[in-house]
Amino acid sequence: QPVVRSRPHHCTGTPTPGCPRARLTVAVELPGSCSTSIVRAMSALRLCLAGAVLAPFLLLTVAAAAVAEEHTRLVPYDVTVAGLHDYRNADMRMMTPATVIRHIDGDTLEVSIDDPPPGMRATETVRLMGVDTPEQGERGAAEALGYVQRRAALGQRVYLAFDFQRRDPVRLLAYVYLPDGAMLNAELIQECLAGLYRDPMMYFFQQFEELEQNARAGPPEPCDPAGGVVIETLENDGKYEHVLLRNVGCAELDLSGWMLHDADMHKFFLPQDTRLEPGATLAVCSGTGCVGNPKDSIYPYTRNIWNNDGDVATLRDRDGTEIDNCGGRSCRTAHIANTTGSCAVRPE
Repeated sequence: QPVVRSRPHHCTGTPTPGCPRARLTVAVELPGSCSTSIVRAMSALRLCLAGAVLAPFLLLTVAAAAVAEEHTRLVPYDVTVAGLHDYRNADMRMMTPATVIRHIDGDTLEVSIDDPPPGMRATETVRLMGVDTPEQGERGAAEALGYVQRRAALGQRVYLAFDFQRRDPVRLLAYVYLPDGAMLNAELIQECLAGLYRDPMMYFFQQFEELEQNARAGPPEPCDPAGGVVIETLENDGKYEHVLLRNVGCAELDLSGWMLHDADMHKFFLPQDTRLEPGATLAVCSGTGCVGNPKDSIYPYTRNIWNNDGDVATLRDRDGTEIDNCGGRSCRTAHIANTTGSCAVRPE
């Protein structure tokens, strides 16, 4: 039981209105066990109060995580909304996970999606955004497909990110990220297995264009004594166009009077004194000018000649002998890789 003690308290000096009389001071002394119990009760009360304060914050944290997870499921990861400056900095945690179930060609996969967001199906055909590999049967098609089969094997998990255009009439258009954080689209360009699909509205267009330029440059190639001129690419963005020639031989070549023509035999001739050093390239521009800004170019023909949806370019020497040709959609891309890392096409 508590012990109550009192002692008188006297004012000193003359009484004042604040101290008219003596007062008693009462002190309550508690036994040790009782004091301990009260201390414990106060500690428990403080913990309860702290819990009551922190609980809403903990609930908000859990709720935020749940909302983020649901947002990932409902809203596919859009690189334009994320405002990425570099495709290598994408947040894979926010992407749509998928499993590879079939390889269609070098730039098209079929995937399954466990919990598809609205607007997607459990099984989707995915076209790799921004790249263009040769079609089946064309040069370089088997190499591109084989690379994709190794990097995105059947049963492997991949992660899908999207641009402003998420779908064409039948397929998803996606950037496909691999478990190691690499983007498959970019790797195909870097390995000279795909060319850039020239859509300036694509979010990573400039980065992909730099990758393609660096891949084409490659290390210096050993010349081929039996080699000659090859058609490396045919570029056409609907307004500007050019054919890029490369000398893979060991000697300078005089191309004066050589002829280029399309599948419909629309033709034009290279001007006099057109020479090409070993290893050098020459952009032969037509229509309103070259695509981009090739290092070396000539402009012998002022009309557009190459079809926008792909064409066949054929190069003939002064005697009319066919030297090289490049046909189909693959003419719009950089083709197969060779041992030196260049994207130049060698004659078969």
